[in-house]
Amino acid sequence: MKYKDLQHYVSQSRLDRFFAACENSKDRTKQLYIANLKLSQAFYPLLNLFEVTLRNVIHYQMTKYFNNSNWIRTEKSKFMSDNSLQPSNYYLRESVSKAERRIQRQRQSVTVDKIIAKLTLSFWVGLFDVHHYRLIKGSVIQSFTNLPNSMGRKAIFTRMNSIKEFRNRVYHNEPICFSGNKKDLSRAINTKKEIYNIMQWIDPKIELYAKYFDRIDDNINIVKLI
Repeated sequence: MKYKDLQHYVSQSRLDRFFAACENSKDRTKQLYIANLKLSQAFYPLLNLFEVTLRNVIHYQMTKYFNNSNWIRTEKSKFMSDNSLQPSNYYLRESVSKAERRIQRQRQSVTVDKIIAKLTLSFWVGLFDVHHYRLIKGSVIQSFTNLPNSMGRKAIFTRMNSIKEFRNRVYHNEPICFSGNKKDLSRAINTKKEIYNIMQWIDPKIELYAKYFDRIDDNINIVKLI
């Protein structure tokens, strides 16, 4: 594709950062734009496994804590409706209700598995927010059976929130190879590291499985060469 075609279909405003990072070279801008897309693509398997694994192990732990496999629905009227959560507009409760409505609109029966699949990553990360964490007596941290002693709620929440923000950039077609208008891969490199750390805290076997699909470093090196 010629630069003028890319400019027309992608828009110059979207290409501006790439253009600036490539010192106004149209050829390098095209190369960097493509390389960023391929790097984002390379993150998909890792982000997918991270999100699916995280939500399932948290669900298992909460099922154990509440002694109820249907906790995600029954707790809507319990800890998710605690008065202390009013400032957040009862985010967890409303997230579950929203998921239920989406399932109903699809004319499907509402089940726990379907709700879990519909909930966003923000819901699961939100369980480590201090207000929710206190209400469930910190039980959610036991989802990480290999957690180092030095790691607590705040450290986990910070890391997962950062991964979530990076994940949103990938899923919403935002570039991941910049800091400002300068080419910078430090966040991509650090996000990969933190995802593997959390997988290892859950179960090292998940980390090994994820590495089978990992082509991130190859794509990072391509971006570096442009």
